[in-house]
Amino acid sequence: MTAPAIPQTVAEFEDALNDGPRVTKMIADGEFGKFTKQYVEKMTSKNEEIVQQFHEQLQQGLRDFLIESGEKVGNLDLSDVRKAKAGRRMGLTNADKGQFHNPKAPGAALDKLYETPVDFFHTAWHLNAEMLSNGDELRARAAKHREIVNAASSVVPSDGGFLIPEILRSEILQLALEGAIVRPNATVIPMDSLKVPIPAVDESSRVSSIFGGITFQWTPEGAALTDTSAKFGQITLDAKKLTGYAGIPNELLADSAAFTAWFQAKFPMGWGWFEDLGFLTGDGVAKPQGVTTAPGAVKVTRGASNTIAYTDIVSMYARMYPASMRKARWVAAIDALPQLMELSFTPSGGTTPVPVMLWQPNAIEGPAFTILGRPVEFTEKVGPLGSQGDLGLYDFSEYLIGDRQAMQMQSSNDYLFGTDKTAFRVIGRVDGQPWLRTAITPANGSTNTLSPYVVLV
Repeated sequence: MTAPAIPQTVAEFEDALNDGPRVTKMIADGEFGKFTKQYVEKMTSKNEEIVQQFHEQLQQGLRDFLIESGEKVGNLDLSDVRKAKAGRRMGLTNADKGQFHNPKAPGAALDKLYETPVDFFHTAWHLNAEMLSNGDELRARAAKHREIVNAASSVVPSDGGFLIPEILRSEILQLALEGAIVRPNATVIPMDSLKVPIPAVDESSRVSSIFGGITFQWTPEGAALTDTSAKFGQITLDAKKLTGYAGIPNELLADSAAFTAWFQAKFPMGWGWFEDLGFLTGDGVAKPQGVTTAPGAVKVTRGASNTIAYTDIVSMYARMYPASMRKARWVAAIDALPQLMELSFTPSGGTTPVPVMLWQPNAIEGPAFTILGRPVEFTEKVGPLGSQGDLGLYDFSEYLIGDRQAMQMQSSNDYLFGTDKTAFRVIGRVDGQPWLRTAITPANGSTNTLSPYVVLV
């Protein structure tokens, strides 16, 4: 095989990266690494400043080529990445779960006012003049903050306190994803007001029609056509108030580096934790409606109390809405882990037991658990073993999360004056609702209804 010619200039290297078939062939033949190394050595010998430029061009050029090609290179399938990129261009919700920043959110006008989260907290801290050397600067920034918020008062919530900049709000949610179960997989709807109506198909049976009233009929030539129409319902996302509270030592607040480390590690984790509690088990009263209590959930009664049996799992899987089977994931109480790891069944005609839950060793993230090919999330955010929802099978893409996209923060030391701490209160608004309101009677008329939310009780 003839070795590929090494580019002599940056322009030639860009042309090489834009040659899709050529790059694909080099990767398949194991020549791409050698090709880029030789180019680096040649360019480095000409000018050391080219090195950084090369790395940036290589990463961007190769990334764009692979994403846009959407093909498999070796064992890597990039079609989902390509779709995510296309979704971002179209402004679709949840095209990329890690992208939360909304330039139209109420706090976006404040982004340029603060360089770091500490800048914002120090500005909003009512003791900044006493505790910090740049108190005059912080007071001037606070005045500018209020000026911007007052100018946009028609779209800013009126709880009082300091509106959190959008870049910080989005960072909180992005970091919260690391421990979240529902939000990374749900359908997230930005909310410009406290209530947003979302259309939903009003459907409870598919025996004679689908999607709440659409029917298809084989019609003879010349015969009259039968009119059909779908019946649509409505789900209202009504943003509920989620309030976070923390007492922080004043010495920690004054130490920028230490406070940043604490805030980024703990606050987003707490926010994601309590969101998940609402999305999973909330009763809908001043909080989201959780999937375990959803009116459209199918409830499967276990065979024996305080036990999860193989027959329970099969019964649950059989009640999953078929279109959701490839997207569904199991959520299990952590104290159900021992039973599930020991659970097995013997296939008909066989003699060797087969484990029900499989796991793939992973030295970095721990074992990846699956049941019937679907991933399992173990958590303490659902009820204990033997209670409703200790095991559930859910398609979270059929769960709506409404984000008000505005957070506010206030500080006070009145309550914690004797401990030399400052109490910070953060208020956000969010709602969660199952998209399907009733379980569906399948087209074959079976009495076993189906749902994207299946709960063991």
